[in-house]
Amino acid sequence: MITAVDSGRIGGLMLLDLSTAFDTIDHSALLDVLYRRFGITGKALAWFDAFLSDRHQTVHFGGTASDDTTLLFSVPQGSVLSPKVFSQYAEDVEDIFRRHNIHHHLFADDMQGHSSSLPKDEAIVTTQLSSCAKDICNWCEAKRL
Repeated sequence: MITAVDSGRIGGLMLLDLSTAFDTIDHSALLDVLYRRFGITGKALAWFDAFLSDRHQTVHFGGTASDDTTLLFSVPQGSVLSPKVFSQYAEDVEDIFRRHNIHHHLFADDMQGHSSSLPKDEAIVTTQLSSCAKDICNWCEAKRL
């Protein structure tokens, strides 16, 4: 982006924060992505299933505890594996950025998209980023993020 600006172009930047998305990952959908997109099978897939399965949550407030609830969504917080698993779950968002010709960077739960143009073509960048953002919103909805 700096190079584009230095050469007299204007830039547009889209920042997406999916930090709460760790709590919404559907276990069965994640296992399907690991199998279908990354070819993880057998014992390795069973290990991921065990990593995600049989997790429970109880809320304690004012000396009272809620009933124990089985978690069907989310990856464990604080695990070194969770950012990697989330990245694999969300990695197909790159297809959307590419389809819109948006340069992008993906981090564990943050995404950046940027584009540049000559100042006279500012509307093209705005439309391009806006259209990409709309498609990413649809993608998030489909992924339950």
